[in-house]
Amino acid sequence: MFRSDLAPLLQGVRGQNATSSTAIHPSHQVETDSRDSRLGANAGAIPKPANATGSAGQRRCPVCGNAGLADGRSRHLKCEGSRVPAVVPAAVVASDVDAAPDSRDIARYRELVSSVERREAATRGRRVERVNHEIVRLDLARKAVLLRCGGRCENPACGGQPADVKDDGRPILEVDHVKRISEGGRDHPVQMVALCPNCHAMKEHGRQRDVLSATLLKVAEQAHARW
Repeated sequence: MFRSDLAPLLQGVRGQNATSSTAIHPSHQVETDSRDSRLGANAGAIPKPANATGSAGQRRCPVCGNAGLADGRSRHLKCEGSRVPAVVPAAVVASDVDAAPDSRDIARYRELVSSVERREAATRGRRVERVNHEIVRLDLARKAVLLRCGGRCENPACGGQPADVKDDGRPILEVDHVKRISEGGRDHPVQMVALCPNCHAMKEHGRQRDVLSATLLKVAEQAHARW
């Protein structure tokens, strides 16, 4: 049976429960306000890319590092097809060195070094006269290939030519006769390509050199036909 004299007491208890369920601790309120203000300040902010500011003369190519990058270009024309160089650590610490070599390799290495040290004094400064009979090559053909390649390695599968350049600013490329002149090849751009040092080494010494040579011969013919 409900007692009317208890009604004011029950109403007071209900009011306290409602207040406690909706109240926010002062410290929580401060943290919420601080977070909301930070979000509001950064709501319209868009991070700028590293090269978004600065004139064309100040922007630098990520491949060669030289300034003078034109608007609308991400790298110099001569750097197209090249990878951005990896960051080289300033110093190599012991933990970065590979695991110790095999004991047999160590013994062989020390044997070779010992032989070098026994002979070094007797051979230092000496010269050997050699007679070479080199095939005559047309320098004009080499210049034509370097002009045609536009500063890029002509191997379609090139993994990235060196980011560095020569003292005169030209890219590091080597002109190769895909089919050797001594084997009946022509000293003509139609059978010559410009290669970076890595691709040149693969073409001369790699296990897949025959397959690569066939590909490069087609590349040379097609490039020559376009010009």
